[in-house]
Amino acid sequence: MRPPRLGSEVGWRVKLTQTHAMFPLLTPARFAAHCEAFIAHQSFLQSHGYVYTAGQWTLRQQRAPFSPRVETYLSLHRPVKPTSKPTRDDEEGGEEEEEEEEEEEEDEEDEDPESLPHIHKALEIHYQIHLSPTYSVPVLYLSPSLPLAPAETIELVAAAYPHGAVTQQEHPLNGEMWWFVHPCHTAEVMRSLGEEAVRGSAGGYVAAWLGVVGTPAGLAELRRVERKGAEEEET
Repeated sequence: MRPPRLGSEVGWRVKLTQTHAMFPLLTPARFAAHCEAFIAHQSFLQSHGYVYTAGQWTLRQQRAPFSPRVETYLSLHRPVKPTSKPTRDDEEGGEEEEEEEEEEEEDEEDEDPESLPHIHKALEIHYQIHLSPTYSVPVLYLSPSLPLAPAETIELVAAAYPHGAVTQQEHPLNGEMWWFVHPCHTAEVMRSLGEEAVRGSAGGYVAAWLGVVGTPAGLAELRRVERKGAEEEET
């Protein structure tokens, strides 16, 4: 069963269904409107029992440094599943079977993007979607919520975005070093989807973009949430 679609009677959808000569490039004002449209779509999905598996996106605004401009962006905090650290006794001695089991468990954890070996703190991955002033398309930024050793950070980021296409850059608002997915091919990919298809898709531009850029991290996945009394309603 497909998730429901937000109706065309909503005001923001009317604004964004008109052909745009710059497609797929966005101005700051148009990006902000698309972000608002996406949040409205997310709320609509939630009201019908669907949520994004990675968590809930929130709309944020913050003044850019050394500028009167206020930037609109989307933010999501995704918990990282903690793992237990092996004890010294387990490392120094123990049965071979136990060591094999531990290796198998570590292999399984490597396959789980939310579970990382050697990460033992209560961590979150912070994802943000900003508009690139250079490429005029959305950009996905990500960073751990706590400072880590370089090797742990690389391990965490590799699991948080297992695509191999991330690099570091100064965050556009706070000046810290964040990881980001380089947007050099984003316009080409969005153009290949087609403006009509993007305009007509549920969730609009941001949802279509998230389906491309966010898929390696599982950010575009939806899941059904059973509501109380749902079975009674269906019967």
